[in-house]
Amino acid sequence: MPLLRENKYDQYFNMHRLYSKCFVYTATGRIQMHSPNLQFVPRNFSVNETVPEVNYLDDDASQDEGQFTPEDIAQYSISLRNLFIPSKGNIFLSADYSQLELRVLAHLSDDANLLESLNSGEDVFKQI
Repeated sequence: MPLLRENKYDQYFNMHRLYSKCFVYTATGRIQMHSPNLQFVPRNFSVNETVPEVNYLDDDASQDEGQFTPEDIAQYSISLRNLFIPSKGNIFLSADYSQLELRVLAHLSDDANLLESLNSGEDVFKQI
């Protein structure tokens, strides 16, 4: 697993932790993370696992092997985001920087029309 290669033992926290590579000097001015990309952690997803019920005492058990009914399928929900736990006394903050670059531009240029469009709550790109 790639993530197992990325974890490192941290003596201060007395545990293994993930450390990604963070690039702040990019052409777009945005922060990029790699190995692993902690800016994009997938939402919850489900996986199906087929669990055949085999009666090992029955001599004909191998006859039905490989045939599954809906009752033989177990569904598991996976939440990678629950793997992230803040240190004691701290919290994680999630923020959606919707149209951040455009909002900074509107503020710096003091463009009244653009500021009004951004503050209206509607999709500014549909209004432009």
